[in-house]
Order: sequence, then C-alpha cells, then structure tokens
Amino acid sequence: MNANNLDVESFDSEIAAPQRTSILAILSLVCSLICLIPGTGVLAAIFGISALIGIKGSRGRVGGTGLAIAGLIVGLLFTMIWVGLAIGATKMMQGFTSQFTGPMNQSIVALDTGDASRVRGMLTPEANAAITDQHINDFRAAYQAELGSFKGVPTDMIEFFSAYGTVAPMMQNLQGRQNLMPVPGNFDKGAALLVLVMDNTRQPTQGPDGNINFPISNIVIYTASGKKFSIAPFADGLNSGAPSDPALPPPPETPAAPADAPAEKPADPPAKPSDK
Repeated sequence: MNANNLDVESFDSEIAAPQRTSILAILSLVCSLICLIPGTGVLAAIFGISALIGIKGSRGRVGGTGLAIAGLIVGLLFTMIWVGLAIGATKMMQGFTSQFTGPMNQSIVALDTGDASRVRGMLTPEANAAITDQHINDFRAAYQAELGSFKGVPTDMIEFFSAYGTVAPMMQNLQGRQNLMPVPGNFDKGAALLVLVMDNTRQPTQGPDGNINFPISNIVIYTASGKKFSIAPFADGLNSGAPSDPALPPPPETPAAPADAPAEKPADPPAKPSDK
C-alpha cells in the first residue's frame, strides 16, 4: 500500500466518523438559560464564541453551531440588561447618597461633636419645640457609652446593602410601621441601626441645595445587644410627635348634702286676685 492509498483511507475515516456536539456549545446554551444569575450571560457569550471557533476548525467532525449561536445571542442580551441595571442602581445610589446619607452623616457627626443646631435642622418644628438641648446631650452620651463615636452611614452601594444584612435582626421590632426609615450606621464598637421616625402629616421638601429634607420627628438607635436609645425619650422610642399633655386632675366631687339637713321650703305660689 503506497502513501497515496494511506491518505485516501485516512480521509475516508474522517468522513465516516460520527459527528459529535460541541461541549462548549452545550455549556453556552445552559449558561444562557440561567442568565437570571449575574455573570452567567458573560460565560454564555464566551463559551459560544469558543464553540464556534472550535466547530469551524473541526472540518465537520464537531457540530452544535445552532446551540452556540443561541447561547451567544442570549448571553450578550442578558449581559447588556445586567450592565444597564448596574448603571441604574449606581446612579440611584449616588442620588440617595448625595441627597440623604450625606446630610445625615454630617448631622450625626455634628451630634458627636456637640453641635445640636445641625441636628435640629433635621427635625420638624414640632419636634424642635418638644426636644430640649438636654435631650440631645443625653442621647449622645447614652449611645456613645454603648457604641462609641459615629463613623458614618455607608455610601458605597455594595457596602450599604452589606451593612443592611448586619443590622437585619435589629429590624424585627419595626415590622408593620409605615413611618420609619431604617438606615445602617457604623460606630467605633460595631454596626447599629439608625431609625428615622417620620411625621406622616408632612411631606418631604427639597432644600435650596437640592437635598431632600425629610420630616423627621425622632431619631432612634438600636444596638446589636438589644438596647435602644431615643432622642425623644418621651415618645417611647418610636412614636412621633410632641409628648402628650399630662392628664388633668379629675374635677372635685360635689359634696353630698347631709342626711339630716332640712329640705328647702318650696316657694309660695303667686297670690290670686280674689285673695286681695
């Protein structure tokens, strides 16, 4: 048998071999079907491109072009969707940070340094009228004794939601309340939950600097040990508004007439004309 015959037999054996499906094409399709998980769309696109390159170079021995193309298209589509969601979430977090957490950070930091005026700038007029400077000072002394100084509210999106996972057990006492805004806060001795109590009778306003001013009537801090500190202790930690007026003393009872007191004499009837 000469060399030419060997080449013909080798070529014939390649043609006769059954075609197999590309493993990369199958992986691309599988990843595209679970693209609801972030990152799998990128894998589907990578596997799909690799499968197409391998299929083209196999000279017909490997198939699965349709699977690879389907996985590539779906993977790219979901990747663009996830990128768009990430960009939107980042912009939303930046807006939330600039309009809310930034001013709140400044206010609580000012509270740590004893600047009560900035804290009062967060509160509603009714709360300012009811809360004294002594309430604010006592509030600061109490939470600092337990937690240390305030380090700030997380401003990075990943750090912010990660901090929520830390304070999640502290939020069980807040279920069913519609006027509360829980925010994670970092302190020297660990994380805590800052709860802003809103006045439902007022609407948020936008200040001249573009920041949103929320109608806050109370600030409460929950610790991991289960302690609670409120800037308005009279509000029982979560009730908004000014303290209720003390109950008025009951009116004095009218003393009963003595049993042996003579009954009053009825008035004489008017005189008749005939009696004159």
